[in-house]
Amino acid sequence: MNVIQNNEIEMNFRLKAYILGLMLAGVASMSAQSLEDAKELYRDGEYAQALPIFEKLLAKKPKDATLNHWTGVCLMKAGRYEEAIPLLKFGHSRKVIESPRYLAEIAFLQYRADDAADYLDAYQTALDKNKREMPVEVEELQRRVTKMRAMLDRVERIEIIDSIAVDADAFFEAYRMTAESGSLNSAEVLPRGVNAVEDAVVYMPESKTTMIWAAPDENGKSTLVSSSVLSDGKWEHPHKLGDILNEGGDANYPFMLSDGITLYFANNGENSLGGYDIFISRHDENEFFQPQNIGMPYNSIYDDYMLAIDEMTGVGWWATDRNRLDGKVTIYKFIPKDMRENYPVDEPRLSQLAMISNYRDTWVDGADYSDILQA
Repeated sequence: MNVIQNNEIEMNFRLKAYILGLMLAGVASMSAQSLEDAKELYRDGEYAQALPIFEKLLAKKPKDATLNHWTGVCLMKAGRYEEAIPLLKFGHSRKVIESPRYLAEIAFLQYRADDAADYLDAYQTALDKNKREMPVEVEELQRRVTKMRAMLDRVERIEIIDSIAVDADAFFEAYRMTAESGSLNSAEVLPRGVNAVEDAVVYMPESKTTMIWAAPDENGKSTLVSSSVLSDGKWEHPHKLGDILNEGGDANYPFMLSDGITLYFANNGENSLGGYDIFISRHDENEFFQPQNIGMPYNSIYDDYMLAIDEMTGVGWWATDRNRLDGKVTIYKFIPKDMRENYPVDEPRLSQLAMISNYRDTWVDGADYSDILQA
């Protein structure tokens, strides 16, 4: 082989090595850029767009604790909890500070209140070690977890006899009540010029001499008001039922039993588990008493409202968006009881019964609900 051939071989080798180096540098640059893109999307809350990038990177580095965490959070935000849990647990085991926070959130969404509390304790410990403050939104999660633990100790044993999905805009039209139990109406029945919140439902007893509904107060909050018809046929100026019913939130969706004393309504204040919860209050001649959250399974981590009972047919209704149906709500029909009976706290299906995973799980063996549904 002559000198010219040796030079050509050497030049070809150097050229190939140079091209290979450029290619490897390009791949590394693309990988780094992809990670930076994913992190930026993650910081901006664009979890769905960040997820496929993180998944590709995690496939190459399955033991990277931070990648496990980021991917787990994106999966959680997509509602893919069972896929997210092992990744976040791996991050937690490798001391990723934020992992127990999101494990707590998933546990809360799955009604595993004790697990959620344990993860929040671990998160608090990690924050303390790093001299960081608990985020405000996690403090709110702590409050809700505490509320859930108390509610899970008192899940009422009820019989839910039917379930229907209806348009959210006019859900109350699905409540088929007898005249003796009163009526639920849109705000169109109110006298002209009377204020009402946008989604107000107006309750009227059989006599149609009183109306109860939600109106905005001086602070822009939704508060329950009432008006009665006067002797000349006109309606009196609306008056508040009582600030005690608001509890720092918005009160709405009232229903009064035929006794004229017992009021059911919804509120999203500090004693709510999540969104609107259903409350009960009673009044004497002067005022309403402190309202009580009626607990699970009526209330959930989502919006639950407009509980009404037809004492003639023995059927009750309430509305909920816990099933996350776009533009619709679920109406549950149930059999009210005079005395509350709760499930034992060691009931193995307690969380499922509280969530109403399947309303048929509440049926009594051998019971026939056809007559009451027909009524």
